[in-house]
Amino acid sequence: PAGAKDKDGNQLSFSQVYSAVSNAISAWNSTACSYSVFTLSSSPYSGSRIEGDGITTITFETYSSNGTCKPPSQASQIDECDIILNSGLRWNVDNSYPSTYPTYTAPSYPAYNYYRTIGPVDLQDVATHELGHAVGLGHTYGYGFTMEPTDYTINNWWTKTSRRNLGWGDVAGKIYMDPDFSSSTTQPTPKMLL
Repeated sequence: PAGAKDKDGNQLSFSQVYSAVSNAISAWNSTACSYSVFTLSSSPYSGSRIEGDGITTITFETYSSNGTCKPPSQASQIDECDIILNSGLRWNVDNSYPSTYPTYTAPSYPAYNYYRTIGPVDLQDVATHELGHAVGLGHTYGYGFTMEPTDYTINNWWTKTSRRNLGWGDVAGKIYMDPDFSSSTTQPTPKMLL
């Protein structure tokens, strides 16, 4: 969690980040009729984020939006997806979003031009969304799914917790992207969803 700040601008502990990410992982792993895809180490990773090393990392770094999930380039399958969360933001790690929250000046990135003074961004919400990319899902628009990108033009965009829970489209996408282990452990097989 180096670089991760809480809602007051203080360093987040490993256990605080672990709890939010663990809840995000549970949303995807508990999808009925699908495989569990994520496990989480109970101790901090001491190595570096290296694209293509087969180790998925979650780091807090300078970034131009809330977060991103970067699979290795030219990958025909996803076997790692390094998640980068913006170290310039403050993060909410509470079980719910606080009714009152401290505001601060957002980092100077294009995505935040709409609102310079913001509150803490919900870590579990963003982590759940980025893990959706790690299972192979892209963005959806207008349905209120976890995979809907953040709309920075709305008031208080940072307070949302709606992406903590999967919508029916997220669940369907997760089931569709699950690998067929009966024939191959390396390539997903397309499935018909009814």
